[in-house]
Amino acid sequence: MGAEVTVDDQTFVTFWRQLLRWLTSDVPNRISVASPSDVTGVREPIVLNAEVADSGFVMRNDAHVVAHLTAPSGATRDVPMEWAVDRDGEYRATFTPDEAGNYAIVAEVEDAGKPASTRAAARVAADTVRDRLSDPTYVRVNPASEASREFVDAEMRASLLQRVSRETGGKFYTPSTVNSLPEDIALSKRGVTVVNQMDLWDMPFIFLMLVGLVGAEWAYRKKRGLV
Repeated sequence: MGAEVTVDDQTFVTFWRQLLRWLTSDVPNRISVASPSDVTGVREPIVLNAEVADSGFVMRNDAHVVAHLTAPSGATRDVPMEWAVDRDGEYRATFTPDEAGNYAIVAEVEDAGKPASTRAAARVAADTVRDRLSDPTYVRVNPASEASREFVDAEMRASLLQRVSRETGGKFYTPSTVNSLPEDIALSKRGVTVVNQMDLWDMPFIFLMLVGLVGAEWAYRKKRGLV
């Protein structure tokens, strides 16, 4: 900074603070939790996956991870998460919701090697909330009627399929007539498009036109004395 800048000018300090904040704004939390499906139904198991890393962002396999669940009614529930042996730093758990609505899920990491009172004191004194808790994730639990709505009247509607086949010129097959399907497909020519590619010089008209253009150009250049 120049000598003309006053001592109490915070421009330089603000610049470096903003720069460091911009460089670190996209750094993920050391603990994260998610669910493969964000929508499910009542009484349908939900799988939770959490990833845990240490202060150097090296995956940990010795952490004690607990998922804190908050039901739509406000009731809380803790679900221990077990380390997934096939992946470093990944912990999994499963729970079955019994209420419809939005569930909030937060994963917390505790030091399993210390008593509960010592862990609580260490959690407050040593680590920040960001180092111990994940960002919340949410799972929508639909009522049983909505969750199974797509399976209502899921049987085959033969009359509709027969009408569609008649109007489109197709065929309707049943288990007794499905053996003729391979033969019908082999004999059907519908939807088949044959594309013939031909080079331009193999077409007499195009070939003569190109020769005429080249000859006309040569005659013009000859007449103007450009050749």
